[in-house]
Parts: sequence; structure tokens; C-alpha cells
Amino acid sequence: QEILAIFNAGGDGKCSNAPPAEIPPTIVTQPESMRVNEGDTVLLSVLAQGSPPLTYQWFRNDTLIAGATNASLALDPVAFDDAGTYYATVSNAFGIATSSNAVLSVNRVPIADASGTRTVFVLPPCTNSVRAVLNGTRSRDPDGDPLDYQWLVAVTNLPVATSRVAVVCLPLGQHAFDLVVNDGMAAATDRVEVLVITPREALARLIASVRQSDWEK
Repeated sequence: QEILAIFNAGGDGKCSNAPPAEIPPTIVTQPESMRVNEGDTVLLSVLAQGSPPLTYQWFRNDTLIAGATNASLALDPVAFDDAGTYYATVSNAFGIATSSNAVLSVNRVPIADASGTRTVFVLPPCTNSVRAVLNGTRSRDPDGDPLDYQWLVAVTNLPVATSRVAVVCLPLGQHAFDLVVNDGMAAATDRVEVLVITPREALARLIASVRQSDWEK
């Protein structure tokens, strides 16, 4: 019965002296194109099969990347200059395979700029508030992407407006607002403080300014 079982098993469980199969490499999983924010972590990878050992080499814009000899390529943090077309080659003793191209696009963070806002307002006589203009027109996006705008009351994050320029009514005192701009992938914030003073305070500031100017002369 033991001999019959071995016979019926054929080659299963038996050692073979046959040489290993000569299988050239093939790419099973290709690297994927992606768009990321500057400063993010990027991981490009390929999955290959074939007779070992397999050797990997990554390229960017057809230029060999020194030291990039693993199945994965990490860019941490990714810089704007890292944008480009990436691919990998996989080789062994029996051939070489080249992956498809993966396009890496790097989005730069927009610039929020509320410096166009006038920061001191004089309260008109017989009123309890002044109309102040919050100006975010100096904001920009380095990539030319359209921006969404939002004005918030600082600290409380109470929404004020969703436009580049907003008009708010402010009482006496110090007021702070945050301008948030968003390009769809990344956001930036800039804070501006607006002071509302009385006519008497405005006059005192003017006198002090004149005296300082005369002293400097």
C-alpha cells in the first residue's frame, strides 16, 4: 500500500534536479499617477514577478534616480520640483520589463493675504458702528488655480462672508478676522486686526504723529 501511494502521488513531494524555470520579469501592478500637495508623502510602487533575483531601477523624466533600486519609491516630503513622469524597470538574468508612466503633479499651497484691509477706522459721530471693508484681493495661488474665500471671526471661527471683499459693521474696539483661501486641495490662513476708535482718539493719534515727525526732523 505504501509503494502504491507513492506511485499514485506522481511527482508530488519529491525532489527535482531540473533547473529552475527561466522566467523573464513582468509587471503585475503599475505605478499610479497622482496629484498631491507640496510637503506630502508620496509612495510610487510596482509589483513584478519572474525568476529571482529581481532588480529594480526608477527613472524620472527618463533620467535615472540614484539609489532608487527598490520596488517602491518614497518622496518624503515631496517638493514642487519633484513633479514629473516616473517609471521603473525590473530586470533579471532572463530579461527586462518597463512599467507604464506615472505622472506626479504637485500642488502648491495658496497664499492668503488680507493686507489690503484698512486696519483703523474712526467711528462717525452719533453712531454705534462703522462699516469696515475686509479686503483679500492680494491673495493668490502659485499654480493659478481658482480660489474659494472665507472670512471668519478670529478665535470663534464664526463665518462672516465667502467673498474676496466683505463689508462688516463693527463697534468700538479691537476686532480680528481670519481670511481662509482654498484651491480645492490645500488651504491657507491670514489674520488681520481692525481697530475702531472715536474721533477724539483719532485726533490724539494725529497730534502724536505730528509731534513725532517734528522730533525726527
